[in-house]
This record gives sequence, C-alpha cells and structure tokens, in this order.
Amino acid sequence: MRAEGILILMSSNPQPKTQPVPFRKAVALGGKAVSLETDAFRSSLMARVRQRGTKPETAVASILRALGRGYRKTVRKLPGSPDFANRRHGWVVFVNGCYWHHHHNCRKATVPSRNREFWRDKFATNRKRDARAIRSLREDGFRVLLVWECETRQPERLTARMLRFFEHLDGRPGRRVETRAPGMGGGRTPRRASAKT
Repeated sequence: MRAEGILILMSSNPQPKTQPVPFRKAVALGGKAVSLETDAFRSSLMARVRQRGTKPETAVASILRALGRGYRKTVRKLPGSPDFANRRHGWVVFVNGCYWHHHHNCRKATVPSRNREFWRDKFATNRKRDARAIRSLREDGFRVLLVWECETRQPERLTARMLRFFEHLDGRPGRRVETRAPGMGGGRTPRRASAKT
C-alpha cells in the first residue's frame, strides 16, 4: 500500500498549485478484494470522521440522563459494542450515523459517485453486521433501541420515543434480579433468565 501524497505543480504564477494524486489500495470487503482508487484529500477527510463522542451520541446521552437512566458507554463485551448499555436492566442503545449505516429513505444516506461498487458493498456489510449484533443481543435477553442520527435533530420526538421504550421495558417480565440477604455482601446481583440448560 503506497500513497503518492500531494503533487506540487509549479507554473509561472509564484504560488504553487496543489493537486491530489490518486493512489490505489486493495481492501478486503465481504470476503472479496476490492480495488479502491482514491486521492490523498479524500483519504484525509475519511480519516477525520469521529467514531465516538459525536453530536448524536451526546444528544442521546443527555436524554438518558434526563430520564434518569444509568448507562455504560461503548460496552465492548456485548455484541456490536453498543453506544449505551445497562446490563442489569437489560437494555442497549445504538446511535447510528445515517451515512455510515445507510439509513433507508434518509437524505444523508448517499452513495459516493466514485467507487460506487465498493461503497455499496461496504454499506451492505455494515447493515448485515448491525443486524447480527442486534439479533445476538435480543437472543441474550436485551431490549435494543436503534437511534438514527437524523432523529437527534428533533429532541422532543426522540425523548418521547425513548420514554416509550423505557416504559415498555419497565413493565416487561422475564428479567429476574435477585437480591442478597442483608449482611451477605449486599448489593444486587443480576441474573439472566437463560433458555440454555
């Protein structure tokens, strides 16, 4: 993998002109190698995309605090590393970017004009991975809430949706929480009801 960088062209003008130089990179995606032609400028833009601490995540964290819900952030021990999770109460929240997770019928879910095949495959792979993680979490007894980036632009609606999610969760049977007898170490120990024996 080799990047050419920026080519500086000198002209009669004393200011040098910079022009991005394309470079090729082979990427394994979905079990097949795809040749990705890009330029240094595009590559640097993509490298600056945040993965954590985004504005949508901050908005959801604010709503969770307002609703009095405790959580852990980016729980790597759970499938899909949910953005917010509470294992004791059995819920997780994913905050997905509309572009990277390709939100259907959203104006932010565009496909770049360059390397369309690569991007279509990448978005499809992202969506399949998301679906696997959600399915695995539900099989483990977790309730899953998926929040899209575009939903965070209307905080009142999102708050109402999250409130309904937690009201439904609070009334849900199936997750037992056993408490220890006083003087036996105290605290609550979560126990998941398991279908496996």
